[in-house]
Amino acid sequence: MKLQGYHTPKTLEETLSILDAEAKRGRSAAVLAGGTDVMVRMREGRMRPEVLVQIEALSDLAAIDESAAAIRLGARVSFAQLMTSKVIAQHAEVLALASRDVGAPQIQSRGTIGGQLGTASPVGDLLPPLVALEAEVIARSVDGERRVPVESWLRGVGVCDRRPNELIMGVEFRKVSAATRSLWHKAGPRRAQSISKVSFAALIRLSAERRVEHIRLVFGAVAVTAKRAAKTEALLAGQVLTPALIQQAQQTAMMEFTPITDLRSTDAYRRRMVGVMLRRGLVSLL
Repeated sequence: MKLQGYHTPKTLEETLSILDAEAKRGRSAAVLAGGTDVMVRMREGRMRPEVLVQIEALSDLAAIDESAAAIRLGARVSFAQLMTSKVIAQHAEVLALASRDVGAPQIQSRGTIGGQLGTASPVGDLLPPLVALEAEVIARSVDGERRVPVESWLRGVGVCDRRPNELIMGVEFRKVSAATRSLWHKAGPRRAQSISKVSFAALIRLSAERRVEHIRLVFGAVAVTAKRAAKTEALLAGQVLTPALIQQAQQTAMMEFTPITDLRSTDAYRRRMVGVMLRRGLVSLL
């Protein structure tokens, strides 16, 4: 299918109007910010939008905003911004850790939060951290604004909850307390600049007695979307963290997922790495 239109709106209102008009015409529109994924997919024939909407002029969407209790990231916030932001380092460290593992510097400077949410790839490195943070996607159209938990926003491989006339504005989440530890691990074919075979993001808060007071365990590339290890969370919640409990949690986590074998890895490797990553992360808290 040939590209039938290319828009470069200068304002948010113009952008929403274009998306609404194209949706009413029945034409599929792809929003272009960094373009690190959209352009590749189009070149490979895996994505065939009829219209492109370039939003580089929407500078407000490249902002990291902080309130007393929450952080809001615009859809155009890049991996590089997340890596260097003092606000993120202090209140959402897991995002900074994951951003450092995303591709080469060129990708880090161009790739965006909105791109990860729109692409909805199972291997998207920022998606497990966003699920762990209980972040909400903010989507807007001429009809108004709605908020959807990232966990619900991700529907399947390359499938998200964005409506045809909506623009992803960004995400918002509560600040992580200073007492909560952020964990991030990624396994790929190389030490750097690689696509995830398995990824792991976690937020864990322990009491002085090492009792688990809060826990979110999320894995990427082992299911069609970033997924919480809910059974393992339930096993650990309220318990005192010990080597024996960690071993039990490792076995539970390995049984929670049914990963596939593909060009990047095998199901057996992915299942084993789920346990290895969890064990390493929990042991680091002892």
